Amino acid sequence: MSIAAFAAGVLVCGAQGATPPTYGGITLLAPADGASFDTDQTITFTWNNLDYRLDQVTQEQFLLNGQATYLSCPAGGPCPQSATGGPFSPGTYTWQVTWYDPALGRALDSETRSFSVVSAPPPPPPPPSTSPADTRSPLAKALPSKGRRRGLAKLVVGTFDDSGWVRLTIQIRRLAKVVGTVRTGFKRAGPTGSVFFIPWRVPPSAPSRLRFCARAYDRAGNTSKPTCAALVLTG
Repeated sequence: MSIAAFAAGVLVCGAQGATPPTYGGITLLAPADGASFDTDQTITFTWNNLDYRLDQVTQEQFLLNGQATYLSCPAGGPCPQSATGGPFSPGTYTWQVTWYDPALGRALDSETRSFSVVSAPPPPPPPPSTSPADTRSPLAKALPSKGRRRGLAKLVVGTFDDSGWVRLTIQIRRLAKVVGTVRTGFKRAGPTGSVFFIPWRVPPSAPSRLRFCARAYDRAGNTSKPTCAALVLTG
């Protein structure tokens, strides 16, 4: 901090008089001796000047590390009893206040106090972002499909999920009886949905017409409603 940050000037506390002053003392109030501050703090220095008299021409100095700043005092008082500075660079500093009567050539010094300035700690890291819980169920739409006996059927299923990942469970049925089940791992579903062709090996004795029902699951455990479509076999 530059000392010029403090207001400078000569204290004019009244007209010069012939009666010598009565010295009472200068008492430093704050900060306490040995106080510690961060580099991003502004420090207010306060004191009591008990030697102030209206019939004297005086000077009052604030000294920071021995460098004086003259504090201005209006005629008739009161004289300044505080100063503010900062932010300061890291280090150890001393401060003191001196009252001086040039007519008498006498000065009175306060005690000297010290304070330290340390680098301000870095701001804490931002809290980890928490995404809202995924409570939206995926969608699955079974679409009419075809296959061949003793070969493969391609079960067509359209899917969508806001997380972008789904897995499927597909049951192939003859009336109410389940004749086959296919389960997939998680598959990437595009931002507007995806269509998957899931292979199923058709038994030789399978009838020409079956149905299959598909259900989708996302990584949060949400489940779609099942939908069903026709499966037509040839051969």
